Amino acid sequence: MYNRKTAAMLLWPSRPTSPAPTGGEAIPTSYAPDLQRGVSLSRPLNALMRPSLKEATDVGNAGLVAESYCTLLGMKLNEAVAKALMGGTEGPVWDRRRSVPWGKGKSLGMLISGEFTNGSNSVDTFTQRAILRTVQRPLSVLLSNIQGLLTPLLASPQFLPTSPLPPSLSAAQVHALALAAFAGELSDALLIPNVPRFVNEGLAPYRAQLSALETRAGLPIVAALKGILVGLAVDLENATAGIKEHGSLAALNQSVVGASKLLQRLLGAEPTDKRQIWAAELLANVAWEGMVSLVYRPRATMRAIFPERKSSPPLGITHAAERVDVPSRFGIKQLVSRPVTPSVPQRPVTPSTLSRDAHALQSFVTALSNSCAVFTNSLASELRSEALLSLAQLHTLFSLAPPSTLVDIPELELLPSAIVLTYLLPEGKVASLLGMDAGTFRGRCLKDENSAERCEQAVEQVVRDWVADKDGWAAVHRWLVGDSSACST
Repeated sequence: MYNRKTAAMLLWPSRPTSPAPTGGEAIPTSYAPDLQRGVSLSRPLNALMRPSLKEATDVGNAGLVAESYCTLLGMKLNEAVAKALMGGTEGPVWDRRRSVPWGKGKSLGMLISGEFTNGSNSVDTFTQRAILRTVQRPLSVLLSNIQGLLTPLLASPQFLPTSPLPPSLSAAQVHALALAAFAGELSDALLIPNVPRFVNEGLAPYRAQLSALETRAGLPIVAALKGILVGLAVDLENATAGIKEHGSLAALNQSVVGASKLLQRLLGAEPTDKRQIWAAELLANVAWEGMVSLVYRPRATMRAIFPERKSSPPLGITHAAERVDVPSRFGIKQLVSRPVTPSVPQRPVTPSTLSRDAHALQSFVTALSNSCAVFTNSLASELRSEALLSLAQLHTLFSLAPPSTLVDIPELELLPSAIVLTYLLPEGKVASLLGMDAGTFRGRCLKDENSAERCEQAVEQVVRDWVADKDGWAAVHRWLVGDSSACST
């Protein structure tokens, strides 16, 4: 029964005969059955077996080494986190503590990031994953400590700046801005370059929470300071009688010390991009609101600024009844000789009130900008430079004589056309040409620099059509045509 042949349908399918091996090549006996079955192995079967006991022991030792290393690392990080928020030796005291010095957040971040990049850890993903698990607990404890220190500071009545700005900062402001700087420095330091993707992805939640704490501590102070300074700049729209300094400019000059100290404490030694943009936006907003307010200031006539004096008869000219007869050689009666009129010194030409106030506003924003550190962020640096140059060009615009056919208006590249034409044309003329009232035009086209850029083309078009056939507006027409051609090229 056992010698019965297998049916043909149950046999292995036939395959073409393999070519005979060339000389010098021998088929191992262990491969022969597999070659007959159509299976090709690239290595012997013993290579697929479990690792030897020695190899397993080496892997276990590596795991023990990594575990002991991470244990020591955890102890070191716990100690570093406990010392990270310790106050320095200077600064005001709040709740028996001094403020956190600058640079501590960066030092802690460099300590953590160095564990991922130092030595053999930079290429050992197994150790990097172990380090990532180790740093999570110290960072969570640190976030809780920062939030616990920040909560009473935010609730303090001394946290937000008030008007008029005092020359020194309160203890709550100093401590809150120090915690904001610490959180920002640590958040930037935890963005580690040249590491596997999973490292930065694992640290991303902690960076997001640190950035949120930085915003929570610093942004309310910046917003309150911006509200104070912008409110004073908006008040420049109201004209003052006489040649005295404007009340808003006097208040701005008095608050420059307190505002400068707030910005210095906000930015710190190495400001993050977020805090640089906050400071630059503050400068740009103050400059913009001041420019719009000066352009919309009611324009007083020259007669109102310099009232005419009552005319008096010239010296030496007397009434006809007071003439006396003076005998002469030929007996002809002559009038009394008129004495030589002394030369009256000419009144010096004083700049207009708008020009003087624009220069004072430019000086204030420049002083506030000089108190800030050098901006490394390109957007913040561009905002600050454009704000200063725009104020300089506004002062140039206000220094011009009234527009006529004989006056050439210089190129004012950084001033929007809506601001320039609102000043050059009669009051409310630009708004009426666009079919708006003055309030709607100001809110829609002069709300900020972006809205002015959106309305620029429409404003230039309607004004160009209006001044094309008007006598006395050739200078404005030349400026518009030159500006349009420059933009088109």
